[in-house]
Amino acid sequence: MLVLFPTHLQTIYSHPINFRGANIAGAKLDDADLSGAYLRGTNIDLESQAQNVKFCKTVMPDREINNRDCEQ
Repeated sequence: MLVLFPTHLQTIYSHPINFRGANIAGAKLDDADLSGAYLRGTNIDLESQAQNVKFCKTVMPDREINNRDCEQ
């Protein structure tokens, strides 16, 4: 299991990266580009840990695909 807490992942660019099952609770993700990231099963609280995060083709912890920030 990958454990990345507490750590700062600001300005991370993950094209793509597999965080499956990772414990990144407490990590700061401000301004991270999580486009293409695989977050299924990840221990993360996106509401409190992340501001201005970019999502495009991102698999969220609940398996939903988040395309919020994909360019048209």
